[in-house]
Amino acid sequence: FSNGWISEETHKSIINKLDNDVLTLGVVGQIKAGKSTFLNSILFGQQVLPVADSPMTASLSIITYGDKKCISAEFYTKEEWDELVLLSSRVVDPEFDDESSISRIQSAKELVAKASLINENLDVLWGTKKEDTFDSLIDYVGAEGRYTPITKLVRIQYPVEWLKGVEIVDTPGLNDPVASREARTQEFLKNADAVILLLAANRAFDATDSAILFDKIQNVGIGKVIIAVNKYDLTYESGESIEQKTISV
Repeated sequence: FSNGWISEETHKSIINKLDNDVLTLGVVGQIKAGKSTFLNSILFGQQVLPVADSPMTASLSIITYGDKKCISAEFYTKEEWDELVLLSSRVVDPEFDDESSISRIQSAKELVAKASLINENLDVLWGTKKEDTFDSLIDYVGAEGRYTPITKLVRIQYPVEWLKGVEIVDTPGLNDPVASREARTQEFLKNADAVILLLAANRAFDATDSAILFDKIQNVGIGKVIIAVNKYDLTYESGESIEQKTISV
C-alpha cells in the first residue's frame, strides 16, 4: 500500500486473511476404503489413527497444527444421545428397511451397548469437552476405546510444519448412524476447499461410491473433488493385472 495502489485498511485486511485463513481438506470414503491408513501415511508416518471396521468405530477427526501433540474430544449432548438410543430400539425389518437404514440401526445398537460398559457417570459428560494427551487418542477413536461410543468428534493437534494453516477433516462416512454427527460432517465439508474421495481398488466406484460423489458430496455443494484409488495391492492379490484394471475402470 506504500505505492498508493491499495488503502492501508485493505492491506491490513489482506494480511490478516493470509495470517489466519485455513485451508480445509475433507477426506471421505466408504468404511474400509483405507482413509485411516492413507492419513497415517501422509501425516504421521506411523499408525496413529486406528482402522475403522464398522460405522461404530469410525470417528469424525479434525487434524491441524499444534506446538505439541494433544487432543480435545467433544461428547454428544444428552438430546443427541437420546435420539441414538431411540434409533437403537428399532427392530430391523429387512422387508421395509433398506441397507442404509439397517446399517444405521445396527450401529446405533452397538454404540448404546458399548456405552453401557463405561464405568463413569455419563450425565456429567454429555455436551462437554475433554482435553487429553496424544497417547490417549485410542480411548476416543479405538474400537474398544474407553469413550469411543459417546465421542462426537476429536480435534488432534500435531507439530508438523506443513499443517500450519491447514485443517484436515477425517470423516466417519456419509452414512453415519448418528444423525447429528453426519450433519456436523456435512457442515465441515460444505466449508472445505477441496475433498479427497478415497476408493478401494477392489471395489472402485461401486454403487455406494457413486452415491457418495453424486448425492452426498454434490448436495453439500463442494466444488473441488480429488478422486484417489487406494489399496491397489488387493487387485494383485486377486490375480488382476494393471491392463485388466485399467480396462475395468
